[in-house]
This record gives sequence, structure tokens and C-alpha cells, in this order.
Amino acid sequence: MRLPRLNVSDYAIGSALECAGCLDVARIKGLLEESQCDQEKNRLCEITRMLVGLRKAWGQSLMREEPVPLSNYARQAAVSALVPP
Repeated sequence: MRLPRLNVSDYAIGSALECAGCLDVARIKGLLEESQCDQEKNRLCEITRMLVGLRKAWGQSLMREEPVPLSNYARQAAVSALVPP
């Protein structure tokens, strides 16, 4: 099952990458100077790193399982399987 927050983070990462493309277009059209474009791309890169880290953290919580306590029967079976007769 995929968590809705993973979808949100995927959209956010995609939007950040689209912004990088928009910066390229603005630079090509002469709306931004190269130094300005580089500065904004560095900011955008940092934001994207944070989003990727957040997505990884949310993804790990999805994969984590809670331990299930063993019943006495299961514990005895596990021990007897390890101890030779």
C-alpha cells in the first residue's frame, strides 16, 4: 500500500525539477543572468535534497514492521528446532 504522503513528496520533487527547467529557459531568454541562475539553482538543489530525504524517511516508515510477540508454543518450537535431540 502506498501512502498518500509519498505521492505528495513525489509531486513536490517533480515540481522542483520543473523549476530547474524554468530557470534554464529564463536564462536562455535573457531574463536571468548566469550568476543569478546559478544561485537560484543552488537553492533549488538544496530544497530538492531535503525533499528526497523526507521521502526516504517516509518510505522507511512504510517498510518497517512492528515485532509480533511469540506465543509460548512458537517459542518452544523455535528453541526445539535449534537444540539437537
